[in-house]
Amino acid sequence: MQKTIEIPAALRQTSLQLPAILSDAEMRWLGDHNESLTIEQTADGLLIMTLATGSRGNRGEIRLVTELTNWNDRVQFGEIRGVSGGLLLPQGGQYQADAFVIAADDWAKVPMDHVDDLYPTAWPTAAFELLSPTNLTATGYSKEFTKKLADYEASAIAVVVLLHLKKRQATIKRPGREASLSQEKILTFPELPGLELNAGLIYADSLRRFAFEPWPDGA
Repeated sequence: MQKTIEIPAALRQTSLQLPAILSDAEMRWLGDHNESLTIEQTADGLLIMTLATGSRGNRGEIRLVTELTNWNDRVQFGEIRGVSGGLLLPQGGQYQADAFVIAADDWAKVPMDHVDDLYPTAWPTAAFELLSPTNLTATGYSKEFTKKLADYEASAIAVVVLLHLKKRQATIKRPGREASLSQEKILTFPELPGLELNAGLIYADSLRRFAFEPWPDGA
């Protein structure tokens, strides 16, 4: 029987402060030459490198993006970016969220010669993140994820949805408002008309990977 070796969460992600912001071409080069890593960059030049989950680990991400894509096909809201496509946020930061949702009018503002960039500049209506042990510490979020959330807030993303896989709970953040918690299995958002996100299935698919992995105390 083949034995699966789990890499501790602390070793799955590392970061490096850069003296200058990398361009899209430089980020693409890093991605092309380090295919086992997801590479992101904060607005202040912190390079975040995370080991890719692999086919067994990304079931939750696939479920999330599939549900969003099917909804978008029905309502023609705009553009869905996820799994392998990121964004350069208006106030800085190049990120690959588990999923970004961009309204059609905002996506139309992306110049045609930049649509295929790894990180085209666009203002997303929503960002979705699946919280795993990599993102969490005993007292809250990791340094890297805290910076990511700060950049989301700086760019005034209308709704940021953090799906806590272990707690089966969603934290929903909106600019200028207190974050709200939800344990509902079906999530809806006024910013995304017609979407009924099956969070219960996303939690179930994601936990196939993380069920036997140690989570930080209190996370």
